[in-house]
Amino acid sequence: QVDKIWSLIPIFYIWHFALHDKLSHASVPLNPRLAIMAALITVWGTRLTFNFARKGGYRWSAEDYRQASASPHASRPAAGRPAELPCERWPFIRQKVNALAFFLFNLTFIALYQNLLLLSLVAPAYLAWQNVGAPLNAIDAAAAALCVFFIAYESVADQQQWRFQSTKHAKLAAGKRLTAEESKGFLTSGLFRLSRHPNFWAEQSLWCSMYLFGVAASGRWLNWTIAAPIQLILLFQGSTWLTEKLSAAKYPRYADYQAATSCFIPWFPSSPKAQPRARRLSASQKAPTGAA
Repeated sequence: QVDKIWSLIPIFYIWHFALHDKLSHASVPLNPRLAIMAALITVWGTRLTFNFARKGGYRWSAEDYRQASASPHASRPAAGRPAELPCERWPFIRQKVNALAFFLFNLTFIALYQNLLLLSLVAPAYLAWQNVGAPLNAIDAAAAALCVFFIAYESVADQQQWRFQSTKHAKLAAGKRLTAEESKGFLTSGLFRLSRHPNFWAEQSLWCSMYLFGVAASGRWLNWTIAAPIQLILLFQGSTWLTEKLSAAKYPRYADYQAATSCFIPWFPSSPKAQPRARRLSASQKAPTGAA
């Protein structure tokens, strides 16, 4: 159930720091740095909650909503509510380990560790609260600008993915012809032309930008709160590896996309032609020649 609160808990944590002194002493003004941080995280969390909800993340049913897409042969989701590949990870893991191992994994990693990670991600707010007298500076301005950019970037990426999947599944349900890109099954245009996971990149970058508020407040470029964005980056590395593994198994042409396109950091794609041609040549060399 951590997925259901992932975008909500940080909002609660950040406003706790922002309003702590104000609620304790009404005459104390709201700290401007904490107010900016709280506003940014509220926008981030509200947008992410909306995106999660429209994918069916808050449906209360006996079956986990992610189970429906655990198999490439599963029935198609209803039009307008596509299942995304990252949602297939937990059922995949559950199939690979015994019940006790998954229970321990769920208890320690999913339930405990990820909740602690959410708390640690807003730790720069603690530094801002601790150094309440530190004035706003250029680092704050840079951090705020970066946060706005990455929230917007992630929003565009999520919307492009949603529109693509919704259109694809609506056409499948209606028996209409798919475009060449839709026939591949996955999005390769827009921001996804520059990166296979532009929303993941923006999410990681957002929290790295939030770290800068702690730098601005404490005056220390390297402080203990850097542990959280590092942990988040490592978490995305492992999580995305599994997502990519599932994608490659589900979509025959995904390997070409992997070969041509950056995983996280947006960059110009390389030519996808050499890779498939090399595989075709290799396959033809291995194919039997037939009877003379």
